[in-house]
Amino acid sequence: MYNAEQDVSENINMLKRQTYENFHCVLVDDISTDRSVEMAIDAVAGDARFSVIRNQEKKYKVRNVVEALSFIEPSDEDVILIVDGDDKLASDDVLQTLQQIYQQKNALLTYGSYMDANGQRSVICQQYAERIIEKNRFRKAKWHASHLKTFKFKLFKKIRREDLTISSAELTATVNKALLRGRFKAWYQWRKIKLAELLEPSGQYIRRMDDKVLFYPMLEMAGDRGLFIEDILYVYSGQYVKDTVTAQKVKIIPGDHKSKWYGRLIRQVLQNKPAYSRLSPEF
Repeated sequence: MYNAEQDVSENINMLKRQTYENFHCVLVDDISTDRSVEMAIDAVAGDARFSVIRNQEKKYKVRNVVEALSFIEPSDEDVILIVDGDDKLASDDVLQTLQQIYQQKNALLTYGSYMDANGQRSVICQQYAERIIEKNRFRKAKWHASHLKTFKFKLFKKIRREDLTISSAELTATVNKALLRGRFKAWYQWRKIKLAELLEPSGQYIRRMDDKVLFYPMLEMAGDRGLFIEDILYVYSGQYVKDTVTAQKVKIIPGDHKSKWYGRLIRQVLQNKPAYSRLSPEF
């Protein structure tokens, strides 16, 4: 979480109301400048299922996920959920629903579905077409594996360390390929971006695009054991303000032009990385 003081208490309370109670939640604060940490600590007081980590340096999403998992030391069969600090689960039965799906359908991961702060269902979350799954073409297909994202820890452990970062050679090759393919606008923007701008401060992990960094490999390894969930399990807050006339929340679209090109460059690098092989049915 980062500066989530308006939402973090409600997020935690939804977790505490879950009908399936066998969980451990790690709340990681990534250098918030508001009262997020103090409010989180108050909200979880006395509940041993919660741990609060307050970063002393900015780490961004991928590194935070990796280090939070290291902190909690899950077993191979444990199911991991990623919930942003300003979002929340959609109902009291989300964990129970997931427990049944993993138990009954031999799933390795799940994705979808979510609604926004105004109650509108996202059109991003859809089942990948059979041909995409069969041919292992997730990196070339339109992105569908959004909130709620869950996976078994043993699947996460199979991600190669080098696929959580970007090398200088990968960056150069991606920029040069844009030029060779006549993508001159992309090449013009990407050639000015330095590798350090794409990685978190330690240089160990990709700074942005955490969903694709983590899920491209796991989707490929899971194949048809990566399941789409039609039921809405997640409420995405995002950046919103309340319209004083309609009383509805209206999303703020960031105007950071440079940030857009960072994201596109990272996505292209990830799409150029080798696909993972499907794991055996016995895994």
